[in-house]
Amino acid sequence: MRVRLAAAMLVATCGLVGCSIAPQSDRRWVSNSHERMFTRIPKAWKTFEINPYQIDRTRLTPLPRNTSRWSLIIDSAPKPTLTTSRAHLAQAIPTHLVAEMSVQPLPSDWATGASQTLRESVSPSLLRQFSLIETVSNEKIFDPVKDFLDGKPEVEVVVNTELAKKNGLRGSHLRFNYEIAPNKWITIDQNILVDRATSKLYRLVMKCSSACFKRDYNEVKRISQSWTVRK
Repeated sequence: MRVRLAAAMLVATCGLVGCSIAPQSDRRWVSNSHERMFTRIPKAWKTFEINPYQIDRTRLTPLPRNTSRWSLIIDSAPKPTLTTSRAHLAQAIPTHLVAEMSVQPLPSDWATGASQTLRESVSPSLLRQFSLIETVSNEKIFDPVKDFLDGKPEVEVVVNTELAKKNGLRGSHLRFNYEIAPNKWITIDQNILVDRATSKLYRLVMKCSSACFKRDYNEVKRISQSWTVRK
């Protein structure tokens, strides 16, 4: 497994540098044009935008404009709805591939428990922890790479690559298997970037059961390679 990790770290990463795949009639682009972030997915898959940039005018007193977070759920399950896709994304071991593309700020006053603020303390380890805790762990800190190198049998890291800088963007591509219960494995693939000012975090995370992930591996690879953030 350690050999696999070392080899995987040498794999070229296209998502950050903006390389693309050949046009295909059965695929479509999904994006946040305001943030200049986009990826290419199968036409049959459904997407559901959770956009707090917009004011909710259905309320008697409209909520103020909120620029804290934008999220797009991408769901390969049959006949999904916003409600079922949110539940699907939250499932411990989804049986169909589900993804989330999102952007959110890194506030300068968000303390990390140390003397540094979150912006000042961003590191590859912190990026790995940032959006995975809610997915697979109830612990306050969960670093799959550290756990894997420490020999914990429930974690297997397949890819761990720091993404090359482009226009000040930096981050990592991480893929790992995690045994949530005996003989019940989930695979998570995460691309995550921060901007030059360390003020915004961009993420594409895909997950499903390890058997499902193996079945849809080529699709995961295409989506990951087409994911682009241009700043």
